[in-house]
Amino acid sequence: MYRFARALAERYEVHLFSAADPHDVRVDRRSPELSIYATVHVEPRRPAVFGFGNEPARVRSVTPKALLRAFEEAHGRTPFAAAVIEHSYAARPVHGARRLPWILDEHNVESEYARARSRARHIRVPLLSGAVAAWNARKVEALARWERAQWRDASHVVCVSSKDAEQIQSVRQSSVTVIPNGVATEEVPWTAPSERSGHDILFIGTFEHPPNIAAARWLAREILPRVREREPRSRLVLCGSRPARAVRELASDRVLVTGSVPSVVPYLRRARVYANAVQHGGGTSLKVLEALASGIPLVSTHVGVRGFDLTAPDDYLRAEDTESFVTQLVACLDGSESRDAASARGREIAERFSWTKLGARFADVVEQVAAFAGA
Repeated sequence: MYRFARALAERYEVHLFSAADPHDVRVDRRSPELSIYATVHVEPRRPAVFGFGNEPARVRSVTPKALLRAFEEAHGRTPFAAAVIEHSYAARPVHGARRLPWILDEHNVESEYARARSRARHIRVPLLSGAVAAWNARKVEALARWERAQWRDASHVVCVSSKDAEQIQSVRQSSVTVIPNGVATEEVPWTAPSERSGHDILFIGTFEHPPNIAAARWLAREILPRVREREPRSRLVLCGSRPARAVRELASDRVLVTGSVPSVVPYLRRARVYANAVQHGGGTSLKVLEALASGIPLVSTHVGVRGFDLTAPDDYLRAEDTESFVTQLVACLDGSESRDAASARGREIAERFSWTKLGARFADVVEQVAAFAGA
């Protein structure tokens, strides 16, 4: 979102309207990245258990009334040329803004992700099979109905993968633009596998995100012990912000949980291999492009590399279960198979997803929609 906003700020005066956790409202308002915005309106996210009418609880929680008022007042003083909505559940502010063109930047099909989450919880906790499971299913369906309505109503929709585009277009009945996730290649130096040393296995993510939590637990509890039987010096590094309690509890002399870090680049440089053990999720994964850009050998599930048209073993090493992850990780740790050629190809792939290029494409879309509305 920041990369696209920065690209827009080179052409427009950009105003930010957002909801955030109360702690983040206090801390992140001082972030230097906010300097690209002409004005910043951030309100505390409100917990919402129940939805009202056609508005799911998720929608109400991220669009508190104070934020709606701020948007309405700003648009009333000086009408916006266009609005960019990040995620369909954040679209509530534009509903009352007549004749305002708006672009929906859909990061993934959120209802599918919520449905997969609910299904995973049901499998792990069979007691959910009763009233709670039915309640969760109703919430997911309410979110799906809202999502489809936003796809139809938006002036234009941008998404990150062709798979998502096909689904959105079947509802929208008009064109959808695919602009994939990207990477700041100029900020990530490349290091060949043959030049790497040490025995760190790296996994990067936001560790309040359920698929990342599940991947971290799988790596720490099942995969790493088997790897250490064959390479006792190996260590798992879980690098990323907001680690949930389930992730913090994994920390030991064999598992480093970093929490928030100023930059992931030092960890990408030091690690010997990247383990992307994500088993479900939507959209595409930023962590894949960071790994490819850095040159680190990438071991991943097929789901983990979704949306990037990578092939195994040329571009990454595929692993779908504990045994295959152990085999691939150990091979990379002992250096028995050189991945230098694959690493160089990975850097070339990452270069095609430079945020500078993708941001310019996104700004072009917004400019076209605004110009068409103003014609």
